[in-house]
Amino acid sequence: ISKKGIQEYEVYSWISGEKVYYEIPAGVKIISLGYRETGYDTELTGNFETDDEFLNTLWKKAQRTLYINMRDSYMDCPDRERAQWSLDMNLEMEQALYALDPKANDLYEHGIRTILGWRNGDSLLTIVPNTNDPSQLPVQTLLTIEGMYQYYLYTGNIEFLREIYPYLEKYLELWQMNEYSVLQYNSTYYVWEWKDGSDDSDYKLLEIMSYYYAKDSVCKMADALGYSENKTKLESDLQYIKMFLNDHWTDEGYKSENEVVPNCRVNALAVLSGVASEDKYPIITKVLKENYDNGKIRARGFMCNE
Repeated sequence: ISKKGIQEYEVYSWISGEKVYYEIPAGVKIISLGYRETGYDTELTGNFETDDEFLNTLWKKAQRTLYINMRDSYMDCPDRERAQWSLDMNLEMEQALYALDPKANDLYEHGIRTILGWRNGDSLLTIVPNTNDPSQLPVQTLLTIEGMYQYYLYTGNIEFLREIYPYLEKYLELWQMNEYSVLQYNSTYYVWEWKDGSDDSDYKLLEIMSYYYAKDSVCKMADALGYSENKTKLESDLQYIKMFLNDHWTDEGYKSENEVVPNCRVNALAVLSGVASEDKYPIITKVLKENYDNGKIRARGFMCNE
């Protein structure tokens, strides 16, 4: 409620959006309107510049988009889902290493520590903190582990690697081969089959390929930390899993027997993880150019051991 004379008012709570609407009562004269930007304590130090102004603008917008996704944690997006989804956080971390100053690394490390502190037994949850039916998307969690190794490669932070390593090893031990020699997540904790793809997204092969990628990253962590016994055991497991995955190679690409077409993500992960040898690259390139089977989000909840 205003009174006579010049007054000013500032709302200190953080809001996010695209537009601000003001309702000004009759008789009130506006001297000025404005906003005060708030955000995470980091600077937009990365630079990209070409002769193409469109690409220069795209870089600036991408850099700003990354920045507004940073508050108490990395967010999925500031308008709709402000939760910390682990794989979104890892993708944003990898961008921040190029786009922002090193102070941004603190937010990533805080996010990983939140995941480790919010675990259910040895299960690492995907969305934390979360008290509303917290759950796990195994593929996201596995690829998040791979992202942790990438973070070490960029920063050389060996002490952070030493801190997180035991939790990652215990999580991977939750996965065991079943009677069909297929990796199965051995937990009763509620998880989603997260596909981001069509109904024939070859989820099980995607999951095992992601597990291989995560375990290979943990093996490299063990090597960096000098844990020779851990490394030897992990290498033995990796060799077996790699053989299993390459049994699913066809003249069309990697795919399970009952799948009509090879899945894009399965084949991309085969290259990134080192499962695929270079002689397979031409066929995989054809898969990535011609198959578009990952256009729709499809997630189905289930209890792993039922």
